[in-house]
Amino acid sequence: EGRFYHFKSSDKTSLEDIEHKFFQSLLRPVTEKAVCRYTTFDNIFLTLNHQTYRMASHIPMNDRGEVDYVDKYIGDYYKPLNSLSMVELKQMNNSFISSCTTIDKKDDLTMYRLYGDDSKGVCLCFTVIDNSLRDNIIIRKISYGVSPGNHPELDLINHIVNMLITVHGIRFRFQFLDIWKHFFKSFEYAQEKEVR
Repeated sequence: EGRFYHFKSSDKTSLEDIEHKFFQSLLRPVTEKAVCRYTTFDNIFLTLNHQTYRMASHIPMNDRGEVDYVDKYIGDYYKPLNSLSMVELKQMNNSFISSCTTIDKKDDLTMYRLYGDDSKGVCLCFTVIDNSLRDNIIIRKISYGVSPGNHPELDLINHIVNMLITVHGIRFRFQFLDIWKHFFKSFEYAQEKEVR
């Protein structure tokens, strides 16, 4: 399509397509029986009173550098957030994220301080009933880099794209990278053991 090749996809929402399976293979599944979410008292009362669960797009998250991490690391697709058109921003807002952590981070003072309203909030624990992917819901552990400039999974993505252009003259693009990039973060956040 246009100037790029990509994996053929029969349905953009099917998590069984080859590209989605490729990204799933790069990320560790949640094997624990529960995950934790730190939040404010206000949010827990809203959740209980309205029987809803709050999720957000990637853009308003508390770490602005996180939004561009994969784009900057890979380089080819990077476009600064402030230069995106309204159409591009709306597209980015079509994916919703909920950040949790592994059960071994339950009652972790640092997590309370960072995500539980400066230690005045709560830690919710959720049972993970089924780790399979269904209904456009993906539950995976975050892939963290090892050190600055060393993120093996993102290096593999770069290697595939670069080898195709170098060896075969093929310009290739992962068409669902904008969905999956939310599961890769800098090594600086590894202690959070995030699950999304």
